[in-house]
Amino acid sequence: MRDLMVTVGELLLLWGFLERTTRKCLAVIHTAEGKPRAKAPVLAQWRHAEAGRGDPRLAQLFPEIVATLRNCFV
Repeated sequence: MRDLMVTVGELLLLWGFLERTTRKCLAVIHTAEGKPRAKAPVLAQWRHAEAGRGDPRLAQLFPEIVATLRNCFV
């Protein structure tokens, strides 16, 4: 049980780091575009912001990133 708790804790920390970095990037994007902060989930905002920049590969890459993160500790 202790090993499971350690793994879950590590995953939560990594997810928190990812979300914090994403929030910082979104703040820069929103400031540059003059838009207010959205209330959507962070990863949905990031996907929308990055896909709106004209590179459709980013929208395709998003599910792969999430799947990889979810499967890191399996």
